[in-house]
Amino acid sequence: MSRFSLMSAVLVSALQIAEVQAEVPQMLKATVGDATFVSDDGNINLIPVPGSFTLTAATAGADAYPPRKTPIDRLSIICNSYVEGKTTTYAAKEWGPNLCQVNFTKGDKQMGGELDATYTIDKSAGDNLLEITSASSKVIEGRFHFTLKSDKGATLKISDGSFKAEDRQR
Repeated sequence: MSRFSLMSAVLVSALQIAEVQAEVPQMLKATVGDATFVSDDGNINLIPVPGSFTLTAATAGADAYPPRKTPIDRLSIICNSYVEGKTTTYAAKEWGPNLCQVNFTKGDKQMGGELDATYTIDKSAGDNLLEITSASSKVIEGRFHFTLKSDKGATLKISDGSFKAEDRQR
């Protein structure tokens, strides 16, 4: 067996193992400003640790090879005080550095390129909401809407957000 054939066989086996571990199709979608943001199964990561979780998503197809030539948007939600397997609502008072944070980067050009904009949660907005509507030991589902601000003071609304994500690290 040639070196190339062996490497191909190992890669196919690794991909098959990854597919077996992925039990639930993931999704995340929202309206960001006036545009639709959609992430697909391969671009969503859920990382729960005792007492918190991190949910990240990138523009659908961001993990394609060869790499995309178009900019990629990324959303990150981090919440502390999360109890695994419990539904919960994070309302406006929970948003801040100690409980919950949201970051959205627009136009990630990869390979060291400049971002079009970076936004973080506007803690003074009274409409920030993240609701975990279903939770198990490996899968959480929910909905969200946020008001974000850039470092230059521009406002960005994220609305009609929903997600289903699986912890694929266990």
